[in-house]
Amino acid sequence: MRSIGAAYDFVRINLKLCIVIAAACLVVASGVYGYALYEKKQGDKEQYALSQGIRSFQEYSATGKQDDLLKSEKIFSEIVAEKEGEAYSIAQLYLARIRFLQGKKDEALALYKEVLKGSPESTVKTLAQKAVVQLEKK
Repeated sequence: MRSIGAAYDFVRINLKLCIVIAAACLVVASGVYGYALYEKKQGDKEQYALSQGIRSFQEYSATGKQDDLLKSEKIFSEIVAEKEGEAYSIAQLYLARIRFLQGKKDEALALYKEVLKGSPESTVKTLAQKAVVQLEKK
């Protein structure tokens, strides 16, 4: 009871200070919430771009149209240029495959090796390792 009474007295005496502190807490909480929403939206955009790139690559694989390959290359290059996010390593794998299909074996090998160094995902590393072994055989 004494604590509640002391707190009430403190608030009554320092009302302006308490209002400022409450407003500051509200601003900080709003900022954190807004940033969390922004991050989620960025992740959603990244996943959508990755799916569009994969779809274009699949269309190229099915039809052989160079336009689809160029479209997927552009999308994967944009994701790789950002150098962050969950889709980064997967985009590197696809971009390396595209480079190989374009006859740029050295660029493809460099991308695969970069995936091996930087990816925390074990499945992605396994795929990159297999690709490196195949490219070094050729």
